[in-house]
Amino acid sequence: MLLPRKVYYMLKSFFLFITLTGMVFVAQSQSITVCESDARQLIFSGDYSGALDRISSPDCSGVDSDKLTELKVQALYLSGNLSGAAEAASMVVDSLSSRNLLALKARIYKASGRYEAAAGYYSLLTQTDSCNAAYFSNLADCYSNASNYNAALVNAKRSFELNCNNSTNALLYASLLNILDHPAEADSILNIAITLDPIPSLMKLRGDVNYEMKEFEIAWQCYKPVLDEGTFDKVLIRKAGVCKYMIGDTEESISILSLAYDLNPEDELCCYYLASAYQSVGEFDKAELFYNAAINNGYSDNLALYYYRSGVNYEQRGEYNKALTAYKNAWQFRDEERDGNEDLLFEIARVYQVYLRDDDNALLAYKKFMTHSSDTTSGNYRAAKRRVVELEGDTLNSKE
Repeated sequence: MLLPRKVYYMLKSFFLFITLTGMVFVAQSQSITVCESDARQLIFSGDYSGALDRISSPDCSGVDSDKLTELKVQALYLSGNLSGAAEAASMVVDSLSSRNLLALKARIYKASGRYEAAAGYYSLLTQTDSCNAAYFSNLADCYSNASNYNAALVNAKRSFELNCNNSTNALLYASLLNILDHPAEADSILNIAITLDPIPSLMKLRGDVNYEMKEFEIAWQCYKPVLDEGTFDKVLIRKAGVCKYMIGDTEESISILSLAYDLNPEDELCCYYLASAYQSVGEFDKAELFYNAAINNGYSDNLALYYYRSGVNYEQRGEYNKALTAYKNAWQFRDEERDGNEDLLFEIARVYQVYLRDDDNALLAYKKFMTHSSDTTSGNYRAAKRRVVELEGDTLNSKE
């Protein structure tokens, strides 16, 4: 059947429009594909500025592509331009962002130190994939950096459950257990993780956990491989030296602590334990040197302890006036909330009476000790009470 000429030309125009529109669509699709492909290749090769130039080139302009935006964000992030990456990422609302773009947003905020914002994105990601251990691990790390340790622990535990063979997951989970005062659980996790992958970071953390629990032999066994591989970690070396001192290997403790001292001569704890080690082997001159160094470097509540141990060292050397001064300084710098401080007064009284033969000051010091003492059943209290009676009797007899 022949169509009227008017209808024929209308249909012809319509089909021509469809054909041309299809050609434009194909051309645009090809343009998108080429732009994406080129940008991806440039990013893969590390040419981030080239990738950004390609994305903003004329044949890519006018193309509404979230994938190009995602590639732009990726290139900016990898080039270190975090503010530019964040600005580009914000052009796509979260509800329309792909999982990859949400992950990029999370990484950008985490790298920028905006841990709470990053945690928000990682939380969204865990909802899209509840079996992705990396999402939970990063979420835990963000919470930890924001000092929200309880929330961090929950997510670190989930990450560890999803992939318990991953040393990073084990390290994060154990460190949070330790922070929240669950050292035994942390040690158990680390012990298993180390059998699978005995890397230095796991060994160090297990050493630290056992050090705090005063399990010095186990701590030493953890620190030793790290020391053998060579390390400049001043705190680890000092702790290793303390472990050897605590388990009775004094000579090796002096060797290790000396290395720690060379790396950080202002470490008051290192100085203190070096002094204690030298004192235990009878090298009182060296002990005095390092006790003085601990005192000079001391800014902690341990200052009274340093003075006290210095006083003991002076007593052992027979320098009783110096011992008395050290004990008095220990009393002056005491932590008033710590039990047993009054025993310093007993030491002061004892030095006055036994070594300096100064009964008057000894009597005053014993009485002061008894006034401050809360435990009237202790051996020192009973001794002081007896000596006060003796000294007061001697004073009365001398007056008669």
